[in-house]
Amino acid sequence: LWTREEKEIAIVTHCGFLYHTLNTYGKGCHPTVAEELGKV
Repeated sequence: LWTREEKEIAIVTHCGFLYHTLNTYGKGCHPTVAEELGKV
């Protein structure tokens, strides 16, 4: 992905995978970001 010319890339994923990934790694984010992730 780093070698692509596009500046914006959409990522499509399975809801369960996304939920567990954000739940696991989202806790180390800035409080504002963590709050937004908690709404998912």
